[in-house]
Amino acid sequence: MKKSLATDWALVPTFVLITATGMALHAAAHTGNHDCWHDMAVCHVVASAAFTAAVAAHIWFHRRWYRRIMASGANRRTLPTAVVTAMFAATALSGLALLGIDGPGTHAGLWHYWAGLAASVAVACHAARRMGTLIKASGSKRRP
Repeated sequence: MKKSLATDWALVPTFVLITATGMALHAAAHTGNHDCWHDMAVCHVVASAAFTAAVAAHIWFHRRWYRRIMASGANRRTLPTAVVTAMFAATALSGLALLGIDGPGTHAGLWHYWAGLAASVAVACHAARRMGTLIKASGSKRRP
């Protein structure tokens, strides 16, 4: 399998993990149990690191596309992907900022949660539009 396809497929389970652990982390904050919250925070950080590595590789494989967009600007066809990229960047940067903040229930944490939910919807739509192409490129006979 080509490296770019392997990277694209790695995005799927890591996206599911990052979304699930983020929602579980938010739910754990409502329990008042700091140990439960801490355990979910560790899981979310690990899943986030894996997802960010996969995204970085994905962007690297599509770097020429990004260069073209930077040179000519986004158009109707490329704008959704540019928005997904910006939403991911905002969510990732707010998550990095949270590493220096102790404890659940902060305003920055809530902002990161809502940014993560919005980015999750955008990423899921982005992936759904491309899943058929990804399956076809992988040589699978199944149809989505």
